[in-house]
Amino acid sequence: MAAIQADVHSLQATAIVGELVRPAAGGLTDRRAVRAADLLLGWDGEVRADSPAAAIYHLFYQELLHRAIRPAQNGARRDSSHATSARCTWRFRRWTRRSCGASPPVFPDGPLLAVEQALTAAWEAATARWDPIRPPGAGGTSTR
Repeated sequence: MAAIQADVHSLQATAIVGELVRPAAGGLTDRRAVRAADLLLGWDGEVRADSPAAAIYHLFYQELLHRAIRPAQNGARRDSSHATSARCTWRFRRWTRRSCGASPPVFPDGPLLAVEQALTAAWEAATARWDPIRPPGAGGTSTR
């Protein structure tokens, strides 16, 4: 039981990175998306507090849910319940071919654009407080 409790490997993250980020990586044009994708593609899928890739993945996944995976409810806002979005994501391997219920296609502008936008937003969110002079973790309050 202790081994199960100590397991921090995310099967979901490993699968989503493999199914969405890896195929999109070669077509990314935004340097921020490329940097985020590189970090995720070199990641072991371990969700640890000291893992920059795990933080990027969490931000990427949230952006993907809110930007690309359309909630089944018409007119749902960005702050709609996570449960609605989660219902639409459980079959992630079919994201590029299916829609969620009666909603528009999951990736109305194509999976590459959705992945690139989510990666870019994740990178921006992760680096928003980094000081370009003082690297993260150098102490003090970071500003951009």
